[in-house]
Amino acid sequence: MKREYLPAIYNWLRDRSLLHWGALGLMAVVAALLLFRSDQTVSPTDAEALRGPDEPDGFIINGVYRSFDDSGYLSTQLQSQRAEQFDNERLVVMQSPSGVIFERESRLPWNIQAREGRYSMDEEILELNNDVIVERLRSEGQRSTLETSHLILDNQERIVHTEAPVTLRDELGTTDAVGMRGWLDDRVLEFKQNVRGEFHTQ
Repeated sequence: MKREYLPAIYNWLRDRSLLHWGALGLMAVVAALLLFRSDQTVSPTDAEALRGPDEPDGFIINGVYRSFDDSGYLSTQLQSQRAEQFDNERLVVMQSPSGVIFERESRLPWNIQAREGRYSMDEEILELNNDVIVERLRSEGQRSTLETSHLILDNQERIVHTEAPVTLRDELGTTDAVGMRGWLDDRVLEFKQNVRGEFHTQ
């Protein structure tokens, strides 16, 4: 082989080697980018993506929720045997909720219980469902009991209301109606329609 061909062959081999290593390097960079994107796809960082949009962020056993009025007095206390908490919605879904609401001036309690409840922590609205019972203690020491299948308690507005049938029992008798609205601090109940009463006579 003539000497003049040796540099040309050497340069050709060197160029092929550079091309080979350059192609390998490019493939390594592409593979790293694909792996990085793959890690981002399969490893979401926010809680909702990990748990799914319909799953709770946490479970609470025998949890107690309290709210206070502007004077620092306990306004409402709720508890539940088991609750599911959704952080983004600031919502608590309760099983067998029970609790007490205090009238602002008299501090007399309204005791509540139900099979299910949904509590919005920001609005302080409690929605009770199934076997809802509200027991109110009056200043004379007498009690009245309200039963319904659905009841909404708005602690900021200090009202309770429902469109469902209700039954009120006290020492005077029994009142049935469809729909009710009550003002907690004024101790006033207003029945909406189909009102019927049976009263005891002495």
